[in-house]
Amino acid sequence: EPYLPRLIHDGFVGFGLANNRSGTEVFYSEEKVLTCFTDNHIRAMHQLHHLGIPHDENLLFHTDLGHDHLSLLCHARHNLPEPFTAMSTNELEFVKFCGDLVDELGMYMVEETLSFFLSRKEQDQIETCLEKDPNYSDIAAEDFGAILLDWNDFVAECEAGFEGDLDDYRIGLNLRDIIDRVVSGTEPELGRKILEIITEPDEKFRHTLTDCRKRLDMPLEATPNGTTPFWYQGIVSKQGASLRRDLIRQGWFRPHV
Repeated sequence: EPYLPRLIHDGFVGFGLANNRSGTEVFYSEEKVLTCFTDNHIRAMHQLHHLGIPHDENLLFHTDLGHDHLSLLCHARHNLPEPFTAMSTNELEFVKFCGDLVDELGMYMVEETLSFFLSRKEQDQIETCLEKDPNYSDIAAEDFGAILLDWNDFVAECEAGFEGDLDDYRIGLNLRDIIDRVVSGTEPELGRKILEIITEPDEKFRHTLTDCRKRLDMPLEATPNGTTPFWYQGIVSKQGASLRRDLIRQGWFRPHV
């Protein structure tokens, strides 16, 4: 709430909200044009009508014409709306207040190569699949997109040097177990789509693994066809002190016969 007026009035700032599970994204651009992406346009039209916003086929946007983008600091202080007149230059600087908002919401950059969209139908398939599995039924309603992003983050952490312990490492591998369960338990088209999304992090993780003739113990339920998933074959080469300590205690570094 404290940031909303500045987000709306600053010509250098665009922002929005997206919820894959509801199939909706609302984006307020730097030009201050409100755009809604939805998998149910009838619902969106009904909401606009309910708010008294008329439909105009010949609506002219200022983006159709030449226009300037001005930050709040480009205006004389006395010309700014009332909420801003008492704010300091630091508070009106879009880099500063956007950075503060990003920190407060715990936001982080997502690699463009991992951009994806799951339709509501696909998400329903995923939820139904996980609900049927007693190992994952408690997370069935969670955002599956977040699990895909978490797997990517785990792989990036392993590339940089995994600083957690063996339990933390197993939690990361469990993310890939969940993804594998969805790939094998949904329609082939969706399974292929998910595998395509995680192709790059999967390949990166394969390259981080060493001692691949050994197998890290894994849940028995994770191998219904008797094969060993690649993420349990070997261990990441860049091990922090905690992970290496736990591997030594487990006997990982003993000669493998």
